[in-house]
Amino acid sequence: MVHGTWAWKGDFHSYVKQQFRPRLYSDGMEFSWSGSYSQKHRVTAGHRLSRWVRSHSSGAALGTVFAHSYGGEVAARAINSGAKVDELVLLSAPVNQHHIAALDRVSRVIDVRLDFDIVLALARENQRLPAHPSVTEFVIQKAFWKHGATHEPKFWDDEAVAVKTGI
Repeated sequence: MVHGTWAWKGDFHSYVKQQFRPRLYSDGMEFSWSGSYSQKHRVTAGHRLSRWVRSHSSGAALGTVFAHSYGGEVAARAINSGAKVDELVLLSAPVNQHHIAALDRVSRVIDVRLDFDIVLALARENQRLPAHPSVTEFVIQKAFWKHGATHEPKFWDDEAVAVKTGI
């Protein structure tokens, strides 16, 4: 699980592990990054995540990576630099060339987002992935203007995100 800018929050990790992905990584030596609002930090974090994946997966692909906001760019950069990942779950992620390039490198992308995300709009970021066979988009309906809703268990339960996306 890769947090976004200034947004590390452990309760979503516990929720996903208990409800949907019992094998979600929670051993020692977890991956982390600064969360700084800086492209330089995202570049560094992408390289670090790629190295972390290679050192923890014994050459096999990780099953699922959940990534919120700019953590999605970190994950996409890692995938584009060789990290093997089967499924990428983007949570309110801005969309740029790194995300688009990663689409052909994973089996499945689940894009959980708001219909309109004010945080992404203020950052002047694109909010939608292009149509692609690997992409399933899920738009949270009950959280207008709340960028962090995509990683809150309440919204996942209320809107049956996991059931409707097959997570």
